[in-house]
Amino acid sequence: MIKRCISLVFALTLLWPGGLQAGFKEGVQHYEKEEFDRSIAEFRALADLTHIRSMFNLGVFYDLGLGIDEDPYKAAYWYAQAAERGDPRAQYNLGLVHMQGKGVAQSYTEAEKWFLRAALQDHAQAQHNLGIMYYEGLGRVEHNYEKGMQWLHRAKINGFRKGRNDLNAFGLTVSQAEIYTESGWKGLVFPLTRND
Repeated sequence: MIKRCISLVFALTLLWPGGLQAGFKEGVQHYEKEEFDRSIAEFRALADLTHIRSMFNLGVFYDLGLGIDEDPYKAAYWYAQAAERGDPRAQYNLGLVHMQGKGVAQSYTEAEKWFLRAALQDHAQAQHNLGIMYYEGLGRVEHNYEKGMQWLHRAKINGFRKGRNDLNAFGLTVSQAEIYTESGWKGLVFPLTRND
């Protein structure tokens, strides 16, 4: 009974305005100090309250084995929880685990689905991977050069640096590829979400 009351008080504290943000910030601070067990505890409590970025971060911890044993199944689970709620980083990572068959059955169709969801939110790495999938016709994904090039261009516009080499490999010159960067640099995503 006492344990339930403490859990309820903790949950209500987190739900109080700023409580989720404060808990998330603490989780990140523990991560930066490499206090992974404390960081995991913060993120798990928040993830249980459906805090999307905490779900994503738990996926990263399980994926990389930060402070816990690597567990591709739990990583895929937490990525899926955040991805289904619209987080583009989680959608991208879920696409990767489906492409690699890491913690889930390998499926290019599922990889395409999750890369597409992230790509539509301007996730440059997802756009890049989607472009390669279409250009190469990986798995059961439709072989479509034009669609592949469009996604590679969008990845380049959104700042994916590796995209320059891929554009060159697919027949564009460096000067043509540079034109696509004039739209601006949006930066790449940190492997661990650092702000709310």
